[in-house]
Amino acid sequence: MFPRIRFLLACFGLGVVVAAHGQAVATSGSGSASPAAARTPDPVQVANHAASVADRKRLLGLLGIADALAAPPAEAVHRPGTPYNYDEAKANPYPIPDPLVLHNGSRVEDAKMWWLLRRPEIASDFATYVYGRIPKETPKVRWEVVSVTKLASVAMVSGSTVVVRTVQRVPVRVPGLTGTSTLPTPSAEELKRIVEKDGGVLTGTTDILKLGAGDAQVSGSASGETNVAGGMRRRVVIGSEGAVSGTGGVVARGNNDSRANGNAGPVERNRDVNIGAGSDAGGYKGALVLKTIRGTVDNSSYPAASAHIDVKLYLPADAKGPVPVICEIVPGGSGRFGRLPPVALGRILAKGWGCATVSTYPLQADSGAGLTDGVIGIVNKGKPRELDQWGALAAWSWGLSRVIDYLETDPAVDAKRLGLEGHSRWGKTAMLAAALEPRWAVTYISCSGQGGVQPVRRNFGEPVDNVASDGEYHWMAGNYLKYACNWNAMPEDAPALLAMIAPRPVFIGCGTTDPWSDAHGEWLTVAAAGPVWTLLGKDDVGTTVQPAADAEWISGDIGYRMHTGGHTDALDFPTFLKFAQKYFGAGK
Repeated sequence: MFPRIRFLLACFGLGVVVAAHGQAVATSGSGSASPAAARTPDPVQVANHAASVADRKRLLGLLGIADALAAPPAEAVHRPGTPYNYDEAKANPYPIPDPLVLHNGSRVEDAKMWWLLRRPEIASDFATYVYGRIPKETPKVRWEVVSVTKLASVAMVSGSTVVVRTVQRVPVRVPGLTGTSTLPTPSAEELKRIVEKDGGVLTGTTDILKLGAGDAQVSGSASGETNVAGGMRRRVVIGSEGAVSGTGGVVARGNNDSRANGNAGPVERNRDVNIGAGSDAGGYKGALVLKTIRGTVDNSSYPAASAHIDVKLYLPADAKGPVPVICEIVPGGSGRFGRLPPVALGRILAKGWGCATVSTYPLQADSGAGLTDGVIGIVNKGKPRELDQWGALAAWSWGLSRVIDYLETDPAVDAKRLGLEGHSRWGKTAMLAAALEPRWAVTYISCSGQGGVQPVRRNFGEPVDNVASDGEYHWMAGNYLKYACNWNAMPEDAPALLAMIAPRPVFIGCGTTDPWSDAHGEWLTVAAAGPVWTLLGKDDVGTTVQPAADAEWISGDIGYRMHTGGHTDALDFPTFLKFAQKYFGAGK
């Protein structure tokens, strides 16, 4: 099923081979295969997928167009059903529009033209054709502090004993594609070294012997990406000789599906490694206060739908006054701190700042089947969306603004110094939220890829076509579907949305081995958007040449770092904190 080929994966012993006809078979240590019992699909997932397919078909009918993913036009740069492009020589079929040029061809010459003409033009385009319009009238949110708990240390935070996922790659065959990759499992000594380097304590290891449907992802990334549904895993990337070459961040999959991103890649055998936070995780040795907060969306206009926003706010217990707060966007449904390792929480608290995790899924489900529920369902009274109405990313960004509404009422928070952090689909959310909400003082956008910092017109990694498929279309407005296989027709591109954040500071993080998110394409967006910062009297990133891996570029008001590694926000997080400190200073 293109573009997201769903596999039923069963994993025993040393791994899985996905045969050309899609059947999963177990492999032994020598790589030989034996039949594995098929796993019965989850009826709820099957029903949700069917509902998403039907809703997407309905939107195509409203647009009056054929499904380009099923029958692509002859001029399509990428033809659905073929491998995605990872060749830079073929990556730029179209020029990326200049964010400082109006649709009528006039160039923006000064700040007045930007604020009065170009920026409103960009905002209208993205609302109408990409993310959907947030309604002028939205439900009120009633906030309640559910509990306040004092914790002796970061090690007491739920999830401070986190799980590290190490990988052993096994051969994989994807229909129509070739390529295998094998790597050994690291030793306990190697794991102990990398864990202790990050301030943790290795407390034990457990092999995962079975992964079922919805538990694994076949990725075109060199580092691969395998996730346990509903869980969190911190990645450890293993070199070809088994040496630990770096750590990834916490990885969480929200839509619980298995997918092949179009290139042959590894299915990974997993080892769980429990890590205690250590006595001074992130350099913070003090106590902290945890506030559990819930915002309930008023559904009196349509009681059949419901929505709420869950927030966990962590504050240094010895704060002498209001403190800055970094808000991390998370999926929800977990008792852990967040996607980032707890050492990140310690680093934030050590600066005298607070940290909040904001859950998106209770506000709006991450599926097309959920569009008649959640806050979108409440506003639409259960009716299907019109073409320009908001998708999930816009709903999540609206919810983040409501979180600011609460934080402005909390005397422990300095609401003038609020930071936002998001990774992957939540990186897209952070970018949109910061563009729309001026109260976000500084923003970290990590590995956001297509629909985020990656240019729409790039033919590298994930294309618009994939976001317009039945697995992701619900993130966007219905109008977005007409740009599948028709990228150059989109009226705006990623540099224009990034530029909407100007003149406020923004930090972009990406990875060398995360081709699906297109690190070079994200750099092109950073470079193209920079002139807007300078037009408004601020500093751009400071270079027109993409910086080398692991170089920190944080002297300007656009920060940038491309870490050595894959799809993670953890490796660039310490640099982001340095960047944010330029604007926040120390807490009280």
